[in-house]
Amino acid sequence: MAQSYKHNSLTNEPMSQKHEFTYVAKVSALEPKAIAKITQIPVEIIREWQAHRDFEQAEKQYLDRLDKKFYYLIMRESKHQTRSLKLRARIIEQQRAKQELMAKEIDSKRMKEIIEETQPKIRNYKKA
Repeated sequence: MAQSYKHNSLTNEPMSQKHEFTYVAKVSALEPKAIAKITQIPVEIIREWQAHRDFEQAEKQYLDRLDKKFYYLIMRESKHQTRSLKLRARIIEQQRAKQELMAKEIDSKRMKEIIEETQPKIRNYKKA
């Protein structure tokens, strides 16, 4: 029975992820994406490994990069939320100002109507 590349031929034990990765990378001169598909290791780690041939260092750099990416995403999201809250507050303030102006206009119209009603109406009769 033929052994798969996922077994160590000397000890007949399953390969660790690192050994499996290095085996596939050595055996095949594939693109990082193809190796990533076979080993299910992120492409960034494979590219880093191909550049420096140090798996642990590549993995560490990848995890650090992920941490930074998540940190920046969270910061950007919080900035976006504060911006939207400020916008909401500004919109509410504008609506309140608009309502006050409308109320003042309505009050001034009512006052004019009341004054017109209370003043005696002067009629101009044409002389025939």
